[in-house]
Amino acid sequence: MKTVLFLFAALITACLSAPAYSQNKAPDQQEVPAVTYEIADQPGSPLKLEVLGINSFAPSTPTNLPPNARINWDTVPNKTLTAKIENVGMTPVRGFVIVVQSEKARTASIVVFGSRLFQPGQSQPSFPINLVATAHLTISVDYVEFGDGGSWGDDTSKRSQMVTRFFEGRDLAISRLKEILVNYPEPEYFLKQLDAFRASGTSDALPAPSPFMMKRQFDGGYNTVLQALRNPSKRVAEGQEIARKLELMQQAQ
Repeated sequence: MKTVLFLFAALITACLSAPAYSQNKAPDQQEVPAVTYEIADQPGSPLKLEVLGINSFAPSTPTNLPPNARINWDTVPNKTLTAKIENVGMTPVRGFVIVVQSEKARTASIVVFGSRLFQPGQSQPSFPINLVATAHLTISVDYVEFGDGGSWGDDTSKRSQMVTRFFEGRDLAISRLKEILVNYPEPEYFLKQLDAFRASGTSDALPAPSPFMMKRQFDGGYNTVLQALRNPSKRVAEGQEIARKLELMQQAQ
């Protein structure tokens, strides 16, 4: 496993605050708390994880700092690791789950793709991984679903169910759309608009998915079709009309 050390110039929470005597030290002698991460060793994984550094949304703090960079944590309101994820397998991927394990919690992040799958050799260069008030993080690929229906991974997070629900929602909307388009000229135009959806992601703390989370995934898949229809480059009125019909069909269930 690969372990990398992060040094931070301030503490995240009061429970990690430095002893009172350290406050009397010179700035260059202050005790600096450390947070480490490791990428799990997973032979055969079709995805390769690489942490690039710290990503901050604070305007005054540069993004993609090297892993050993010292920053004042208190001045950075939103903190994440920036990771690169590459498809090193031989098969296109339509969804995957990344799990971040700390001493106190586990978080699962789901990414799903549209008609343009995550192809072999492609990479996602700015995948965010939330930092938490902890001493150590382990990052792993928990589940991968391929475009041909196959899968890889132990699915310890049980998030494969949520990947499935997303595509069930999207597939239902597309099926209904094709029925509606029978009454419209050049239906291929609106089907082509669905290519606008590239990818979507969600992140939740474990354990297993709740009914609310499962419904959210289904609705999220369904809504990707509505959004594409509401924002066509042409035939705007027709697109919004069709989207409204799809929306009412779903509300009627």
